[in-house]
Amino acid sequence: NGTSSITYAAGSSGSVTLAVKVTNSGGCSTSSGNKLVTIIAAPNATISTSSSVCAGSTNTASVASGASGYSWTISNGTITAGSGTYSIKYTAGSSGTTTLSVTVTNASGCKSTGKSYVAIKTLPSATITSSSVCTGSTGNTASVTSAGSGATYVWRSEEHTSELQSL
Repeated sequence: NGTSSITYAAGSSGSVTLAVKVTNSGGCSTSSGNKLVTIIAAPNATISTSSSVCAGSTNTASVASGASGYSWTISNGTITAGSGTYSIKYTAGSSGTTTLSVTVTNASGCKSTGKSYVAIKTLPSATITSSSVCTGSTGNTASVTSAGSGATYVWRSEEHTSELQSL
């Protein structure tokens, strides 16, 4: 009231009807009639990705396609492909949480921002402990640190000799 401009909030959909009555200092007035202002839906910025990933792994994240612009940022990780598109590949950090953020812009210039927090699962230890063994010996052992209940282990054994063949 009392100024030549107003600030108003748009709803989530539909339209807003505006009207104004202007009276000048001489007491003359006129009304605008109604101005229907269309509310343009904000673009979808909901990020689809895994809720948890392995440390250092490569993963994907995406939002709905069809917008005119996508701006991604990441903390505790690295975007490796797709920056500026609706779908990215990223490498998670070594521990903690990777945070993905995207700002999506539609053709009308409306923007939405989305965030996703991805828990980073630690990698098990695969460092083999074993001592040197004697020629022809059996019952030799090797081990890795236990990865806990439900872990699986797939071992492979190859024999290497120090003999060289002439060609």
